[in-house]
Amino acid sequence: MNIESEISLHGLNIGVTGLDLEQSEHRGIAQVTKNIIYALSSEKANIYLITNYKTTRLGKNLLNSMSETAIKEITISDILEQLKETKDYQNIYLKKLLLYLRLPKIILKHYLNLGKLYGRKYLLSSNHKNIYSDSERMNYIKYLKGIISVPNIFFLCSLKSRRLILGTPKIDLNKFNLDIIISASPLSVKIINPKSDKSKLIQIIHDAIPILYNKHPDKPIPFYNRLKEATNSDKVLYVSKSTKIITHNIIENIENHKNSDIINPIPSLSNDYLKKANLWRINCDPKSNFILFNSSIVSRKNLDFLIHNFLSSRLPENDYKLCVAGKMHNNEYCHYIKRISETHDCINLLGYVSEIDKAWLYLNATAFASPSLTEGFGIPALDACCLGIPTLLSEIPSHAEIYEKFRINQHIKLIPINDNEAWITNLNSLLQNKNKLDENEKNYRLHHYKKNHKDFSEQFQEILKNAIIN
Repeated sequence: MNIESEISLHGLNIGVTGLDLEQSEHRGIAQVTKNIIYALSSEKANIYLITNYKTTRLGKNLLNSMSETAIKEITISDILEQLKETKDYQNIYLKKLLLYLRLPKIILKHYLNLGKLYGRKYLLSSNHKNIYSDSERMNYIKYLKGIISVPNIFFLCSLKSRRLILGTPKIDLNKFNLDIIISASPLSVKIINPKSDKSKLIQIIHDAIPILYNKHPDKPIPFYNRLKEATNSDKVLYVSKSTKIITHNIIENIENHKNSDIINPIPSLSNDYLKKANLWRINCDPKSNFILFNSSIVSRKNLDFLIHNFLSSRLPENDYKLCVAGKMHNNEYCHYIKRISETHDCINLLGYVSEIDKAWLYLNATAFASPSLTEGFGIPALDACCLGIPTLLSEIPSHAEIYEKFRINQHIKLIPINDNEAWITNLNSLLQNKNKLDENEKNYRLHHYKKNHKDFSEQFQEILKNAIIN
């Protein structure tokens, strides 16, 4: 056993940023954030979620007339409710307008505070956890010691990355009694007043897609600034080797390149949900074999390419379906996907599915396909590989890393990007095993996934622990 494994994180106070837990859809980085919380909890650390949310029901005129306990309870319930019911703005321009109207006040306060971020720590009771951890979205709060509310923290970090404010926002570790801060995605932020020489800021970098891919909604220059500042943190963790190589190529002369490591994400499917999914049927149950595509619908996922090749293959005439599980956005690309799919009964656009529905789809899929143009790692593909499903992946660096982890198995195929003939050939090859899945195959998948999930979880936990103590 490594010496690092023998060192305990018991009682260590660790703050974890929750930017992606404030999004309406929990995928990708949000899943990694939850995995961080679960891993630290198993090490008996005290975990505090750092959030932008604050009370929504208390005005300043009411505070003097209420007890401290009442104010605290109302604030906690407001924050938890926002985390539970985060909704997308229907009008993104309205959201931006509201932010810009508040901009002068936010910037003025930032300068008056000399860049220090102010907020308040709230401890969570078992009552809070019982009320709000009843959904799959909020299951992670059972493992939190508390919440640190820092209003506008992520907006200020964004302003810094866009160079609209001077000075980097600073989190005072001593004020919040924190030993470590882990940012689950790159932020333009610093730590001050460390409690000991072991105190540090750890940032996790997932990809450089906004720089590499023109159609990504993030603006490249602010993203570059955020990425560069993240690489200067005390410790940097990359989700894949390819992400690390790409980042180092983009950010030249990285000062602390030795102070980094690779931390592959954990498969996202719950073992409990997979077991439950094996016992029931859901509304989206196709009456035939189906190929699964699971991802938020954005152009770099290359779904249109998959649809065209699926329709050109012999699968539709053999009663195969293509099931697309992922959020459809109100944009030109998603409208195009709907148009090319609507006249074909063999294509099911399921939209955003719950975790248990997703587990059922994976467990019952004939095969999984991901023709992505670029990925930071590829958690949906990892899920499929861990189950042992026949898996068709585009030949990109991150998918190649996943392939290497399972290379002794013949169920994974790496296919050149946008090679229509190769994709059609591999889709047609699925006809060689046309029989419906039986219980033995499903039980094999459950067993295979449980083992792989355990292995990836242990590796994730060990690397995260070593990043904290070294």
